[in-house]
Amino acid sequence: MLGAVIYGLAAGVGTSVPVAYIVNVVDEKSQGIALGFYRTLTDIGMLLGPVVMGWIGDRSSISTGVLVNAGLVFLVAVLFYLFAPTPQKERGI
Repeated sequence: MLGAVIYGLAAGVGTSVPVAYIVNVVDEKSQGIALGFYRTLTDIGMLLGPVVMGWIGDRSSISTGVLVNAGLVFLVAVLFYLFAPTPQKERGI
């Protein structure tokens, strides 16, 4: 049950936060293209991720695959922190 709760929270943050960020940093005319590009990359990752993780697990261990995944997440977080534009839009609700 706890795993389902954690997964639900991660899925909620993992889908809504990036979309809100894209909407805030991309001009209105390009938002459709940006969101489509984001979804395409997300879907490619969801398609290839398990295959690569399985390959790493077969060649070494699942622990190695998890460590590689954690390293990639950390690398992306650092790159995002260093290079992602700061949202400039202020929207009233």
